[in-house]
Amino acid sequence: MTEKIKRILLQLFVLLFIFSIILYITDIEEGFFETIHQKTVYLIWRNKTKDTNHGFGDKLRGAIYLYQHCKKNNLNFKIDGTNDICSKFLKNIVSPDYDTIKNKELTNLINIEGDAIMKDLFILNNTIYVYSNTWPIDELNADDKLFGRFICEPTDELKTELKAKLEKIPEKFGIQHFRFNDVVFKEDVTSVNPTFQKYFSLLSQTIQPTDILFTNSNNFKKYAKDHFHIKTIDCDGEFCKVQHIGESTDHESVKNSFIEFCILTKAKYIKSYSCYEWPSGFVYWPAKIYDIPIETTYIDEESL
Repeated sequence: MTEKIKRILLQLFVLLFIFSIILYITDIEEGFFETIHQKTVYLIWRNKTKDTNHGFGDKLRGAIYLYQHCKKNNLNFKIDGTNDICSKFLKNIVSPDYDTIKNKELTNLINIEGDAIMKDLFILNNTIYVYSNTWPIDELNADDKLFGRFICEPTDELKTELKAKLEKIPEKFGIQHFRFNDVVFKEDVTSVNPTFQKYFSLLSQTIQPTDILFTNSNNFKKYAKDHFHIKTIDCDGEFCKVQHIGESTDHESVKNSFIEFCILTKAKYIKSYSCYEWPSGFVYWPAKIYDIPIETTYIDEESL
């Protein structure tokens, strides 16, 4: 066998190997929403019409809950977020069935296990249309995490902006996350606020040189940068405009929030402090889906 033939055969082998990998990945991705069973659950997000206005972390956990439920009960699972601001930034949540389902009435499964409700709905219907922010029943396995990552995949346009942001921060970084009450989106807290002071004290005790600061308070962000020179995700040298993803239809602010979410998925660890009794879904679910060590601490505002 001549050297030329050997090279051709080697090239063919490499091409076949690459093609098989592409087919494998495609099969996995298509498998999340394939139609192989008689009955179907459609999860629909519509924050543009105010039907579903939870944050992205809440929506993501509801999607994983329904994905687990459908796997257990041999149901097809599909998602449509065409009428949701998330569809502008996530690659895999726009359904080809939108024209058929866009006006369907939704059954809300909010903060409840909807197994019994869905079972009743299926008595008279082969397809049901729901919204859910329910916590997954089971711990996430490898397949659940793959599904979560599939849902979180950003659009190509957002990936380009994300790449530019990542080039400006350390390659190996951790996240310091401080969640204030959501009223800060309307009226920011000041340095005399007890929660502000508590958070600043915690940051001063735990900060590392490669940490990135995430917070929903621009005043806290500025105060921390002035004292510690901690890195933040900025926009052209200014603080990025951010809003609650579920309650905002402002393109720029939601885009900035999704960029921060995508950056979270690449962190080496996350330390999160919140004035709410539950972990912030914005940082908790990327930690679970991408296997990032996370510490969550509840700060009781009434005790400060």
